[in-house]
Amino acid sequence: MMSPGMVFPAKRTTAQANTPDAETPANNRTTAQQLLPVQQYASEVAEFLRTHKSASVVIIVSDTGSGKTTQIPQILTDKIFDDYFGGPKRKIAVTQPRRVAAVSVATRVAQEFGCKLGEEVGYSVRFDDMSNPQTKIKYMTDGMLVREAQTAWMLEEYNMIILDEVHERSLHTDVLLALTKKASVRRRKFFDRQDKEACAPLKILLMSATMDIERMRTFWKDAPVLYIPGKTFPVTIKYMPAPVDDYTHTAMVAVFQIHREEDPGDILVFLTGQEEIEEMVRRCRQVAKSLPPQQANIQFVPLYAGLTNEAQMRAVSQTAASAHNGHATMRKVIISTNVAETSITIPGVKYVIDSGRAKHKVFTSATGMEVLKVEKISQAQAWQRTGRAGREQAGVCYRLYTEADFNCWPQHPIPEILRCNLSTVLLQVVEMGIEKPLAFPFFDRPEEENLQAAVDQLEWLGALTQKVESGDLVVETTADGKLMAQFPVDPKYARCILRARAHRCTEELLTIVAMLSSDSPFINPAASRTAAAAAHEKFSSNEGDHVVLLNVWRAFRDQKKGNVKASRAWASQNYINLRNLERAEKVRNQLREVCVRKKIDLSSCGGNTTAVRRSLSEGLFMSAAERLPDGSYITVDTRQTVFLHPASCLFKTKPACVVYGTLIRTAKLYVRELCLVEADWIDAVGKEYFLAMRQRMAEKLAGKTTSAAVVAEKGETSDAMEVDGKNADSVI
Repeated sequence: MMSPGMVFPAKRTTAQANTPDAETPANNRTTAQQLLPVQQYASEVAEFLRTHKSASVVIIVSDTGSGKTTQIPQILTDKIFDDYFGGPKRKIAVTQPRRVAAVSVATRVAQEFGCKLGEEVGYSVRFDDMSNPQTKIKYMTDGMLVREAQTAWMLEEYNMIILDEVHERSLHTDVLLALTKKASVRRRKFFDRQDKEACAPLKILLMSATMDIERMRTFWKDAPVLYIPGKTFPVTIKYMPAPVDDYTHTAMVAVFQIHREEDPGDILVFLTGQEEIEEMVRRCRQVAKSLPPQQANIQFVPLYAGLTNEAQMRAVSQTAASAHNGHATMRKVIISTNVAETSITIPGVKYVIDSGRAKHKVFTSATGMEVLKVEKISQAQAWQRTGRAGREQAGVCYRLYTEADFNCWPQHPIPEILRCNLSTVLLQVVEMGIEKPLAFPFFDRPEEENLQAAVDQLEWLGALTQKVESGDLVVETTADGKLMAQFPVDPKYARCILRARAHRCTEELLTIVAMLSSDSPFINPAASRTAAAAAHEKFSSNEGDHVVLLNVWRAFRDQKKGNVKASRAWASQNYINLRNLERAEKVRNQLREVCVRKKIDLSSCGGNTTAVRRSLSEGLFMSAAERLPDGSYITVDTRQTVFLHPASCLFKTKPACVVYGTLIRTAKLYVRELCLVEADWIDAVGKEYFLAMRQRMAEKLAGKTTSAAVVAEKGETSDAMEVDGKNADSVI
């Protein structure tokens, strides 16, 4: 039975789509644009919006490859929608879950729109803004729109908010679902009661290919839905006959088997993270050196969020069509995280190799620990990846898992808001003036325990206070909390910057936080690893990885005093990624601007790196680990066993006490980004926190012991073991 408000447009031919119509948006698109399904249904889009002009929110569902992300915002700038928007003024924000999508899509749309990027069409991502007050279509990460809402939560700057790829349910998209709902209601009331020009109603458009439509419609009180058929080519799916132990090795086997046996076409490989990707790129390039001349026409390109914009654009650009050494056209292999899963189209891809895994943050409120963990994806994510092979031609998707395994996966991914630390987003919500964050109307409400844990963490960081009034938890940001909310970084690093005032090292902390917010400055080429390690040794420090980053920055700054050629030579000699340092410099400038704007004292400690480490300890005290007499390490708060990551400069020195930036679980639970600290520094700032956490852990343990006794009495058992099968030597 068809749900109310849903529209199923009849299939239109290209000739029909190109027929001029007074009620159809102006047809001044290129031939490539006109062939996209969304352009072919432009008149249906116009009729749908006219029919539902009074609706605050509408939903458009369209298959992968329909062109919804690039075309619908352009269609909405047409003058035929003046009545829908209440006038000719137009400013549309289009959110994307990932930075690479926001930048690449904005670049393409600016070309199609016939303007320079940053003018009528622009983008805004963390630490990079290419837009101006006259921008009509602004692509942005969902996190950037949440940050804008901190100062203007009704989003008065925009006529319409398009929440794209809603099915991904990123943390900030979930916040925006609730926030835009509140903003649309409030703006409608102002419009009805006050100056209609000053506060026009907010239009909201939700877009996706695989969203849970009925739940979305319920949340928005029966929002109307338009379905637009997509233009996809058939994709053959091939499963593994048995589970595999090493999916990266299996993926590499599949790459070279495809290259050796299959027709021309680029290959897109989905792995889980930067290290895994860089290692596979290195191994593939090494194997490619031994290929016969007729098979040497292959190149390997990484794609992940930490790359510079230029490097990301190289990965998603068209492969050169020229012949290679007189042989076949060059084949490109893009080895990517899930950034290539949605929104962006990578030209030329015919084959997809899906590991079936992704790296997610998993937060445990009982321990207060957020761990990066490799997990299996959902069926919806698997279909999104499969669709990448059928965007331009018939393709093949090699799934490195069994069909039985796939059938057991959840249909949709677990929303990020249900599995991650909420402290950052909660501080942003409170800064919007929402004093009762536990009552915030989340689309999927996080567990009360997780919300309370975030409030507690922010209180320990000195960002807010909490109290109970009439049964409701009411919070209020402190003076430091208001300052912390201004920095586009994790609250614990914002606190490090603020604590640096007391230790007279603000400049150094700005540098370190900026470097941590950018990709690694170090280059480790496979063919020159020994030379690279020797070059990097000059930046090493027995005080930790943060001081190493500070040493690199200071050397870079000294080199910049010379000419550009000298800087490049220095970077080359020392195996340093100059682009990543230049990006860190931009980030640092923005963080410094916040300090200047908020009149935060800017001081330098020079060579006194003890002051730097003390500042870090006072922001990262909840992430501290100490060495036991047997040489192992445990976290100070929850007594969890951890291991120092081998990439840290402190790995061999075995310090007595450290603070860390990241937890990552592979075969072991590793701590990364380590800084040497004194135990009494940690105790001085976090004594009450540690006592509270140990008491909480004791209560949890007592509860588990009681539950275990009940289970034992009933004779019940459980088995959560997961057994992988044997590795495969061939995939196809």
